[in-house]
Amino acid sequence: MTSSSELPVAIAMSGGVDSSVAVLLTQKTKRPVMGITMVLHGQHHVAARNAKKISHQLGIEHHIIDLSHDFQEQVLIPYMEEYRSGRTPNPCILCNARIKFGILFHKARELGAKVLATGHYACLGVSACGSHLTFYRPSRGIPDETYFLYAIPSEIRSHLLFPLGGKSKEEVRALAKDATLRCHDQPSSQDTCFPDHIWREHCTRQWSVFDETGRYLGKTPPLSRVTLGQRRGLGLSLGDKRYVVRVDSLQGTLIMSSREGVYAKRLTACDMVWSSGNPPARTFQIEAKARYNQELSGAVVFAKSAKHAEIIFNEPQRSIAPGQSVVLYQGRELVGGGIIEKVLD
Repeated sequence: MTSSSELPVAIAMSGGVDSSVAVLLTQKTKRPVMGITMVLHGQHHVAARNAKKISHQLGIEHHIIDLSHDFQEQVLIPYMEEYRSGRTPNPCILCNARIKFGILFHKARELGAKVLATGHYACLGVSACGSHLTFYRPSRGIPDETYFLYAIPSEIRSHLLFPLGGKSKEEVRALAKDATLRCHDQPSSQDTCFPDHIWREHCTRQWSVFDETGRYLGKTPPLSRVTLGQRRGLGLSLGDKRYVVRVDSLQGTLIMSSREGVYAKRLTACDMVWSSGNPPARTFQIEAKARYNQELSGAVVFAKSAKHAEIIFNEPQRSIAPGQSVVLYQGRELVGGGIIEKVLD
């Protein structure tokens, strides 16, 4: 009988440098490795072919899994509905929880893998209280993608591996170059799950634009994406710098201001996911961010229930957008996160 330690690790491969180096590092542990690539739409077939070529170069078996129907039903349609309603959802968080660490994880298990590994820049370890596994932000200056992982179910975390945790992008590219991988100088992939044609097909519309006094500024050409704080790409020549400060999807209007965004300190969040299964207290101090590319900021959390919380930042935050995620940390440890429901001031 094969022991669990001999069962292969499945690496979720995109054909890019990060997941390819995740294969390299996992091979060094002497555990059997297989590659697994999910196809979410037509353009992913190119990535799947690249992943297969790299798998062949590294001497591992490779499987291509078509999850396009699941992606459309569980990610694309809910995402587009949210976007049309004027919210700004984060599809990567939804896709990670439902597809990559949901359906793909179970497909990997069916193929005989005990562990699913990915090329995310994240660290996984035992919480400070010792009761559960959680994510840890890498050291400062190292890429950190834990923001996108907070909603991964706690029950599968012991079956996950993140070989790139703690490594810099430069180190990863150097490892790929040393191994003569074809992807070592490949640009980082962006929006591969939501290429432009999907936006054009599902979200294109024109917007009437006003300033904060109600003065009409014009009508945009058909646009597929608009979000709070946006300044460029609206197809209007307004003469001075103006930023989107309000999106009214029902009326099809944008409010623009010379202010560089709307600042607020308070928000409510729903669909909270706690690393320990429950909030650590009814009220507690935390560091939080309301967008991936924001710096962490001190805040107080008021847990209204297991699924709802109010979060008050110590300092005003720019362009908090309903539909985005707010993610909470104690030091480097990820404590939880949820979907921003309302901005209160």
